[in-house]
Amino acid sequence: VKSQFKVSKKVIDEFVKLKKGWIEKALKRQTESYIFPKFPDEIFEQMRMETNRKVEKYLTDFPGEKPEIISIRKQKSVWGSCNSKNKITINALAGILPESLFEYIMIHELCHLVYMNHSADFWKLVSYYLPSYKILRNELKKYRL
Repeated sequence: VKSQFKVSKKVIDEFVKLKKGWIEKALKRQTESYIFPKFPDEIFEQMRMETNRKVEKYLTDFPGEKPEIISIRKQKSVWGSCNSKNKITINALAGILPESLFEYIMIHELCHLVYMNHSADFWKLVSYYLPSYKILRNELKKYRL
């Protein structure tokens, strides 16, 4: 534990004791996570191309609204995004995730073409396409960028 120089050990110990449950939970979550390494450029480019192939195939079969533009990019903190111009961006690493998590990312972003928020209606639409979305959303949290 780090603290300011003038904080006493007693205050630190009390704080740690008070936050013990949160600390244990955070440590458990950390040990159950998968953190992606930094890939060499040539390997990353192969993953980007594979993700692009999977996205194109998914869009071909998807019955709902389609984006105007889709791009596959190296993103540091998100798996996907959608903007008001109907452009969807998918993280290049999404293609190496388990298929069910890839599908969750695609459904999530495609539903933003209809609802540009996370309202109850948005989640209802996600649920229409993917009834198990809550389980998948929690599973995706284990894969950290």
